Amino acid sequence: LRYPSTDGKVRYCSMVASHDFNDIRKNMVDGLSAIDSVSCAGKYLHNDESLKNEFSDNKINYLKGFYFNICPENSNSYGYVTEKLFEAVSAGCIPIYWGSHNRPEIEVLNQNALILFDRANPTNTYNLVRELVENKSLYNQFISHSPFKEGAVDWIWDKIESLRNLKNLMMVGKQH
Repeated sequence: LRYPSTDGKVRYCSMVASHDFNDIRKNMVDGLSAIDSVSCAGKYLHNDESLKNEFSDNKINYLKGFYFNICPENSNSYGYVTEKLFEAVSAGCIPIYWGSHNRPEIEVLNQNALILFDRANPTNTYNLVRELVENKSLYNQFISHSPFKEGAVDWIWDKIESLRNLKNLMMVGKQH
């Protein structure tokens, strides 16, 4: 990037994927590669051995060295959100996400802390990433957004309690 990192980030963008059934990953990597080299440590488009060799396949530790992580889902189904997005958030990367109709976990995740890939208009995504790469102030403003919404912990806790209550009801039903 055009400015030094103060948070341990030393590399531009990563993607860890084993396949690409719908060409979304290829489209994202191709477009983002016009800005800088994208490191692909998974089986798909593999060009980086460091996940295995330097990080013993610990994806979170690997991702911690990147400013951005490409983390699209396998399908664009509402409510279908996998670990990919949360791994990027856990590692402190800016997720470049596609899936869940670009409304992933809206009760939990701050949508302003994500870059949502619009397949119909990918240029917006590429332009935003380029701006963040070239403008340290804009990058710092972007990463100042908490990835989690206020109240996310309470919302998650309520869901856990609902599942516990459901489990208890099921156990009572088995006793009769």
